[in-house]
Amino acid sequence: MVQALGNERVNWLYEGYVCPEAVTKPSSSSDRACKDDYIRLKYVHRAFLNKAVLSRAKSKEESNLQMHAAVAADDLKQCMQHLAMGYAIEWADPANELKTALHVAAEHNALLCA
Repeated sequence: MVQALGNERVNWLYEGYVCPEAVTKPSSSSDRACKDDYIRLKYVHRAFLNKAVLSRAKSKEESNLQMHAAVAADDLKQCMQHLAMGYAIEWADPANELKTALHVAAEHNALLCA
Protein backbone atom coordinates (compact mmCIF):
# COMPACT_ATOMS: atom_id res chain seq x y z
CA MET A 1 0.00 0.00 0.00
CA VAL A 2 2.78 2.40 0.92
CA GLN A 3 4.60 1.61 -2.31
CA ALA A 4 1.49 2.20 -4.39
CA LEU A 5 0.73 5.54 -2.71
CA GLY A 6 4.30 6.75 -2.73
CA ASN A 7 6.54 8.02 0.03
CA GLU A 8 5.49 11.65 -0.41
CA ARG A 9 1.80 10.88 0.16
CA VAL A 10 2.46 8.61 3.13
CA ASN A 11 4.76 11.18 4.72
CA TRP A 12 2.08 13.86 4.20
CA LEU A 13 -0.17 11.70 6.34
CA TYR A 14 2.26 10.42 8.98
CA GLU A 15 4.45 13.53 9.19
CA GLY A 16 1.77 16.17 8.80
CA TYR A 17 2.70 17.73 12.11
CA VAL A 18 6.33 17.44 13.17
CA CYS A 19 7.33 20.13 15.63
CA PRO A 20 11.00 20.89 14.86
CA GLU A 21 11.56 22.24 18.38
CA ALA A 22 10.46 18.94 19.92
CA VAL A 23 11.74 16.35 17.44
CA THR A 24 14.29 16.31 14.67
CA LYS A 25 13.75 13.97 11.78
CA PRO A 26 16.80 11.73 11.51
CA SER A 27 19.02 11.91 8.46
CA SER A 28 20.70 9.07 6.60
CA SER A 29 23.77 9.63 8.80
CA SER A 30 21.84 9.42 12.10
CA ASP A 31 22.55 6.42 14.30
CA ARG A 32 20.21 3.42 14.32
CA ALA A 33 18.76 4.19 17.78
CA CYS A 34 17.76 7.70 16.68
CA LYS A 35 16.07 6.32 13.55
CA ASP A 36 14.29 3.61 15.54
CA ASP A 37 12.95 6.16 18.03
CA TYR A 38 11.63 8.37 15.24
CA ILE A 39 10.01 5.44 13.40
CA ARG A 40 8.32 4.33 16.62
CA LEU A 41 6.98 7.83 17.23
CA LYS A 42 5.83 8.11 13.63
CA TYR A 43 4.11 4.76 13.08
CA VAL A 44 3.40 3.21 16.48
CA HIS A 45 2.47 6.28 18.51
CA ARG A 46 1.27 8.28 15.48
CA ALA A 47 2.78 11.37 17.06
CA PHE A 48 2.95 13.45 13.87
CA LEU A 49 -0.33 12.63 12.11
CA ASN A 50 -1.69 15.26 9.78
CA LYS A 51 -4.17 17.36 11.76
CA ALA A 52 -6.55 17.63 8.78
CA VAL A 53 -6.93 13.86 8.81
CA LEU A 54 -7.34 13.69 12.57
CA SER A 55 -10.10 16.30 12.48
CA ARG A 56 -12.17 13.89 10.35
CA ALA A 57 -11.82 11.03 12.82
CA LYS A 58 -15.09 9.29 13.60
CA SER A 59 -16.10 6.74 16.19
CA LYS A 60 -14.21 3.44 16.04
CA GLU A 61 -17.30 1.65 14.70
CA GLU A 62 -17.83 4.22 11.94
CA SER A 63 -14.13 4.24 11.08
CA ASN A 64 -14.14 0.45 10.78
CA LEU A 65 -17.16 0.53 8.47
CA GLN A 66 -15.56 3.26 6.36
CA MET A 67 -12.37 1.22 6.11
CA HIS A 68 -14.31 -1.74 4.76
CA ALA A 69 -16.00 0.55 2.21
CA ALA A 70 -12.62 1.98 1.17
CA VAL A 71 -11.19 -1.52 0.77
CA ALA A 72 -14.16 -2.61 -1.35
CA ALA A 73 -13.60 0.45 -3.57
CA ASP A 74 -9.81 -0.21 -3.67
CA ASP A 75 -9.32 3.37 -2.44
CA LEU A 76 -5.72 3.36 -1.22
CA LYS A 77 -5.76 6.92 0.06
CA GLN A 78 -8.74 6.27 2.33
CA CYS A 79 -7.36 2.90 3.45
CA MET A 80 -4.08 4.50 4.50
CA GLN A 81 -5.88 7.28 6.35
CA HIS A 82 -8.02 4.80 8.30
CA LEU A 83 -4.95 2.74 9.15
CA ALA A 84 -3.20 5.87 10.37
CA MET A 85 -6.16 6.75 12.56
CA GLY A 86 -6.01 3.39 14.28
CA TYR A 87 -8.33 1.12 12.33
CA ALA A 88 -8.41 -2.28 14.03
CA ILE A 89 -7.16 -4.58 11.28
CA GLU A 90 -8.72 -7.59 12.98
CA TRP A 91 -12.20 -5.97 13.18
CA ALA A 92 -14.91 -8.22 11.78
CA ASP A 93 -18.15 -6.64 10.60
CA PRO A 94 -21.02 -8.24 12.55
CA ALA A 95 -23.50 -7.12 9.86
CA ASN A 96 -21.46 -8.77 7.09
CA GLU A 97 -20.83 -12.35 8.21
CA LEU A 98 -17.93 -11.24 10.47
CA LYS A 99 -15.75 -10.38 7.47
CA THR A 100 -12.51 -8.51 8.03
CA ALA A 101 -10.99 -5.96 5.63
CA LEU A 102 -8.89 -8.75 4.11
CA HIS A 103 -12.05 -10.74 3.34
CA VAL A 104 -13.59 -7.65 1.74
CA ALA A 105 -10.44 -7.02 -0.33
CA ALA A 106 -10.43 -10.60 -1.61
CA GLU A 107 -14.15 -10.48 -2.34
CA HIS A 108 -13.79 -7.30 -4.42
CA ASN A 109 -10.45 -8.22 -5.99
CA ALA A 110 -9.02 -5.10 -4.33
CA LEU A 111 -5.46 -6.30 -4.46
CA LEU A 112 -3.78 -3.01 -3.63
CA CYS A 113 -5.69 -2.69 -0.35
CA ALA A 114 -5.14 -6.31 0.69
